[in-house]
Amino acid sequence: MPLAVTEFWVKGGTVAVRFAIMPDGTIDKPVVTLTSGHKKYDQHALDTILRAAPFPPLPAAIKGPLPMCMRFGYNVDPDKLRKDPSKSNH
Repeated sequence: MPLAVTEFWVKGGTVAVRFAIMPDGTIDKPVVTLTSGHKKYDQHALDTILRAAPFPPLPAAIKGPLPMCMRFGYNVDPDKLRKDPSKSNH
């Protein structure tokens, strides 16, 4: 976690990162689609995705990349992260 998370005066934020998992488990370049407003939070979210890769290969039935969007919350109420995904474009 970024050091800023432990600093009580730094407001929290939500970051959304979009990427795709390729059939072999590698990923394309992740992109921040919703910034927290804190560069350290945004970079941590990107770094987390990059460190998690590669993923296991996708099942053979999945032809082509599998689009993903991950949301990260830093110093935020967990209930605020649970919005209806059908109402989000992230």
